[in-house]
Amino acid sequence: VQNVPTSVRLKRVRWTGTHFLAVGEQGVILSSQDGLDWIDQDSRSDRVLNSVTELTGKIVAVGYGGTVLNANSLLSVDRILLPNARFGASYQATLLAREGTAPYSWSATGLPPGLTLNSTTGVISGTPTQAGEYLLHVKVSDSSGFAVSASRTLALTVDKADQTISFTTVSSASDGQRLTLNATATSNGPVTFVSAPQFVCKISGNSVIFVSGGICSIKAEQLGNANYNAAPAVVRNISVNDSKPVPPASQATGAALDSRALFLLSIFLIFHLCRQVRYRHKIS
Repeated sequence: VQNVPTSVRLKRVRWTGTHFLAVGEQGVILSSQDGLDWIDQDSRSDRVLNSVTELTGKIVAVGYGGTVLNANSLLSVDRILLPNARFGASYQATLLAREGTAPYSWSATGLPPGLTLNSTTGVISGTPTQAGEYLLHVKVSDSSGFAVSASRTLALTVDKADQTISFTTVSSASDGQRLTLNATATSNGPVTFVSAPQFVCKISGNSVIFVSGGICSIKAEQLGNANYNAAPAVVRNISVNDSKPVPPASQATGAALDSRALFLLSIFLIFHLCRQVRYRHKIS
C-alpha cells in the first residue's frame, strides 16, 4: 500500500471489483482506484475496524465492540489542478466532490493569506496578500446519516505580480548642473538609478551631476521583492551642453600667430647669442 494518508495499522484491504477498500485502527477507512493513491473516507469513529465490504453502493465496515458503519461509497475530493493565483489580484476556484450524498460541507487549512473557502459551495475566493507555494489540506463531508467525510491535499501557487516604472525627466541640461531624479514603481518599492558614460554624468543618490557635454543615459530600475517581479528598466537620454566658452576664430588665429612669433624670436636670440660667444672667443 503506497501514499496512505494515515500512520495507523491497517487490518484489512479488499478489492471490490472496481476499487480497493482498507480499514484499520482508530476508525480508518481508505479507498483507492489503483492501489497507489489512497483517500481517507473518515468514518468519524475511533474504534478498530477489521473488515470492510461494499453492498448496493454503500461501504459497510465492521469492528470491535459491535461497531457497524454504513456509509455512502467512495466520497472523495476531486483531484483537480488549481489554477495559479496572483498577488494582489482577485481569485476564484471551485472544489469538487465525488460520490457521497449532497449537499456537502467543506473545510480547509493552509490557504494563502487573503483567500477563504466557502464551506457550502466549496469556492475558494479572495485576493492573495502573499506570493508563494501553498499546500491546502481540504476536507469534505456529505449529508448522509453517517456524515462520512474525505480529504485530499492540493497545491496552490500564488505568483508574484508584475510592476512598471514611471520615470520622466528633462531632455537637455548643462555641464556642472545637478538634477534631482523622480521615478516611482507601481509596487511602491524604491527605484535606483544608473548613468553612463561616467565622463558625461554621474549618479549621486537620487540626483545626477552633469560633468561635461555629451549624451547622458540614465536607467531607472526596481528589482522586485517577495511579492513583485523585477520591473522592466526605463532609460532616458539627456543632451548635456558644454558651458565652457569657445574663443572666437579671430582670437584663436591671433593666439596661433603670437605663439609662432614667440618661437621665431627665441630662435633669433639663440642665434645672436651664439655669434657673440664666437666673436669674443676670437678676440681672446
